[in-house]
Amino acid sequence: EIEEDDDDDDDDASEDDGVIPARRPAKRLRDVLKGFHFLLTKVDAKVAADLITSMGGKVEESVEEAHRLSIKGCDVLVIADRPRTTKKYMFSLARGLSPLKLGFLQECRRQRMLVDPSPFTIPFGVPLDQTKAVPLPSRWNSLVERNFLQPLAQRKRVLSGRTFAVSSVSPKASRQLKAIIQEAGAKVVVLEPSSSSSS
Repeated sequence: EIEEDDDDDDDDASEDDGVIPARRPAKRLRDVLKGFHFLLTKVDAKVAADLITSMGGKVEESVEEAHRLSIKGCDVLVIADRPRTTKKYMFSLARGLSPLKLGFLQECRRQRMLVDPSPFTIPFGVPLDQTKAVPLPSRWNSLVERNFLQPLAQRKRVLSGRTFAVSSVSPKASRQLKAIIQEAGAKVVVLEPSSSSSS
């Protein structure tokens, strides 16, 4: 079952060599996250939004908007508190990116620059039927991009080359699910719910 995100509103990456670009302090604090967009799930939204906007980033409210930005090639990151099953968290995983902890934003502000995100990534969670954390896959680099800020290329994503049909009585749920599946690299056909008529 998918967890609900905090909000109640309507809710081809280029290949690179995985090298983290050189970082140096920004001349102005408002330039640190310039060009980055963020989805927030299960974190203190006011604190996170204040940090993001003070450094020039933008907070997006819905998976659908984040998907539109992703298609345009914008940098979209997800901030969460721990492993989740929210739509926003799944959006990040679908792109091959590990969501980041709030500490990433705090450290960027403290150092006045884009810091190495790897210490702030959220590790795999614990399955409901187990008490120990799941070991990392042997091919970890095939699941997430090494620099933790750029998504995997579409052709490398987990559902690449597949087609899914989505049907829901809720148009909003269909749009959100479609966006997540497309971010995972698949094509999506939305089926309209059939209305049964009595004759």
